[in-house]
Amino acid sequence: MKKTSLFSTLTIGLTIILSSCGTSGTKEQNDQSSQKNEMSAKIEVFNDIDQTRQTLSQNGIGELGTWKSDGMGGYMSITSYHEFGTNSTGMKNNLAYYLESESEDFVDKVKLVLNINNENENEKDQALTKFKNLTEETFRDLSIDMPKDLITAIDNEKEFQFENEKYSTTLNLDKSKIDTWKLIIDSKE
Repeated sequence: MKKTSLFSTLTIGLTIILSSCGTSGTKEQNDQSSQKNEMSAKIEVFNDIDQTRQTLSQNGIGELGTWKSDGMGGYMSITSYHEFGTNSTGMKNNLAYYLESESEDFVDKVKLVLNINNENENEKDQALTKFKNLTEETFRDLSIDMPKDLITAIDNEKEFQFENEKYSTTLNLDKSKIDTWKLIIDSKE
């Protein structure tokens, strides 16, 4: 009887010790999960991924795909390249949206990319006009103010940076065989 009683006491004691260790780990995991869920983007619409996708998909360059893992620890949604202009050099000019984030719960960043594959002056002007118009639409659709000198920077083919308490905006221009413009709107958390 004493052996059974001692064994039962040890079993109960071990169960209590092991379950309390598990509870501690679970509390830490719950705290991390809670912190993750408390993080959000300061650009309000970025906290509703589907609304962001639907809104930007209406801008005429294609539908943003499903929000999914990018295979590198982040999440994304992209459009196909929207081609326009003539095909005199083998490829048409094109535009695309990219939504990106490190979190599955909200969008961190919107990128609008323009590739000018045709250096014909009329084609280039058409591409830059489309890019400027889409830039303005994007800011309007995200319900954020567009930095006042952004369009002027595009007109002057200059890079641009802006930052406030909600977001930062970067305009990059990579000139090579083609001109690649990238407008990046990055929400703060």
